[in-house]
Amino acid sequence: LKPLALTRSAKYFHAPAALAQTLIMGKYSLTTMIWVSVFLRLAEAIRLDAVSDKFLRSRAIHTPAEIHASKPPELGSYGVDTDGQNLSVDPGDNFFEYVNGKALSETVIQEDDTASGAFRKLDDQAELDVRSLLEDKRQRDTKLSLMYAAFMNDSVADALDLEPLQSYLERVQSVGSQMQFAALVGRHTREFGSSPISVSIGVDPRNADRHCVEVDQGGLGLPRDYYGEEQYAQQKAAYRDFVEKLLGMIQWPAAENCADAVLAFEERVANVSWTNAQRRDPVATYNPMNVSVLEGTAPGFEWRTFLDTAGPFPDDVVMVVGCLSGVVGIASVLNTTDLEVLKAWAAFHIAKEATSYLSSRFINASFDFASILSGQVSLSPRWKRGVRFVNDNMGLEVGKVYVQKHFPPSSKKAVLQLADNIKNALQRRIENLDWMTNSTKEKALEKLQVMRIKVGYPDVWKDYSSLEVTSDLVSNVVHSYEFHWTYSLSRISDPVDRKEWDMNPQEVNAYYDPQMNEIVFPAAILQPPFFDPRADMAVNYGGIGSVIGHEMTHGFDDEGRMYDAFGNLTDWWTESDATEFQARASKYGEQFGNFTQGLPEGGRINAELTMGENIADFGGLGCAIDAYRTTLNNGASASKHSVLEGARRLFFGYAQVWREKERPETVLRNLVADPHPPACARVNLPTRNLDIWYQVFNVTSDREMFLEPAERVSIWGPTPATFG
Repeated sequence: LKPLALTRSAKYFHAPAALAQTLIMGKYSLTTMIWVSVFLRLAEAIRLDAVSDKFLRSRAIHTPAEIHASKPPELGSYGVDTDGQNLSVDPGDNFFEYVNGKALSETVIQEDDTASGAFRKLDDQAELDVRSLLEDKRQRDTKLSLMYAAFMNDSVADALDLEPLQSYLERVQSVGSQMQFAALVGRHTREFGSSPISVSIGVDPRNADRHCVEVDQGGLGLPRDYYGEEQYAQQKAAYRDFVEKLLGMIQWPAAENCADAVLAFEERVANVSWTNAQRRDPVATYNPMNVSVLEGTAPGFEWRTFLDTAGPFPDDVVMVVGCLSGVVGIASVLNTTDLEVLKAWAAFHIAKEATSYLSSRFINASFDFASILSGQVSLSPRWKRGVRFVNDNMGLEVGKVYVQKHFPPSSKKAVLQLADNIKNALQRRIENLDWMTNSTKEKALEKLQVMRIKVGYPDVWKDYSSLEVTSDLVSNVVHSYEFHWTYSLSRISDPVDRKEWDMNPQEVNAYYDPQMNEIVFPAAILQPPFFDPRADMAVNYGGIGSVIGHEMTHGFDDEGRMYDAFGNLTDWWTESDATEFQARASKYGEQFGNFTQGLPEGGRINAELTMGENIADFGGLGCAIDAYRTTLNNGASASKHSVLEGARRLFFGYAQVWREKERPETVLRNLVADPHPPACARVNLPTRNLDIWYQVFNVTSDREMFLEPAERVSIWGPTPATFG
């Protein structure tokens, strides 16, 4: 849904370096395998049954008095903040600006943040709620409280300064061969450090019932494109200076020369690495092989030593190499790089990862660099970083306490009912496709039929009893790395547990997992502006309805469509249908490549990178419109005015969800690293391809967003051209 969605096959993972960087920046790093957001409480239980079914079916518009006599919607008079509109803009010129412009012009991004909007406001409240839970005297002496308290004790961190890292740095200094270097970076799975080659445990794409070891490219401290594109020269230069500064702070010999060598090494790694767009291809990134084959395919690296140290893994486990030519290229780079350069690189990344847990001088040095990439003005308060630290390491334990206070079990039923309406709408849209053959339709409908919907929180909670937590912050970090990696290793030979969750209940987000064929909606997303039980139902369809449809459509986007009903990577399409889908998706993608509204100078959307989200947004909005229209058709007739007004409110509800303002630096970074397009594009491009939007807002051919009917794209189902 937003830049936190689950990536392919990252069912279990280890990314300590990325987690550390999230604490420095105050928001979640783009290098994590699962981009995790912060958390939030559910304001109240969802009660779709608060109004009778007959009433909902028979009315296109509902006033606050009709819906909830005692309390109006949280936003505006019917669930939309109309005071935030920019009425000087015609909706046909810039619909995003028309709905959100005044509010965004008055929005001031907090100094310790990179953006402000619907998600961020909920995130901010979430942090306060989780802080309250962690500081509650009833949590005293629990692992949650101890972990939080250890992080908050900055006086101890300042007194210790570099001392907690000394043993790790001494280990790097002692490396005397390529084999010892391979063993060193193999330990990144369970302690501080990074590796030029990543290794994780995931789900086998060809057999979603079993686990596999995933081997892939790594080694970069910046987004890949920053190393070669001129527009990011300033950021690359700042990175080089940061490398020198941090090496100097850890008293590494010849820091200045080493910084130049480390940057040159990473540039070589970047040159052979795949782009983020290329990494989205699940077929190209599925390369199963054993260690012997890997040694022959990618010579130059001590593979057995690396994998034995990272694991050890069972002999019969499947190993899948992702970006194969990238891995081959990195192995060659490693083989031709001086060992002293590799040691300096390893020392820098150990220190970079650990800065969040060291003294203030390390924290500030890391933030000073990171702020150049993001535009963030000031460091987040320590309590915020402490909340994120606990959520990163014991998120489901926090979630268990959270839902007891904020999410009653009865809410699940209400959300599942709404999801069922959206699911039925997507079913109808697939059935009515005029470009797909019946054989492919049958497979698509089978996949939709068995798609699981998870709401609120997991049925079985993760057991943290073996995680050791003390008053020592750095020890807690390492214990957590070890705990999560050991947890994954212990299950590698077991069947995949489909009851597990990859998000915490208190997270303001949602996701679709293609290998589980499931959509997941944590408790915290179910509140305004996504859902308000007192708002007009049209607004709720535009909000949470489009979110549900978005996640369902991910099962049929350019990547999700390659997985079958059981989560296996397999081709269930006829050749002609696949060709037609790709043509339609490509035509839609061209609109994103040409889109410039709201983007910083020189910024362009990479449609190949964002294609999955582009299709999901488009399909989600279409499903919401169809589900809302069906609700109206099943009831008594309404006047043309009221029906069109309901449709208008639905579009407002959709656009309001994406009311977001980002710093230019963050936008530029996301354009090359984030598979989600900017908010303005997520609103303006889906709407301009829907005939009904033209009718509702009377958009004429002289408006900037106008598309000739023949140029409008339809992918997963036609949307009605009229609403009356």
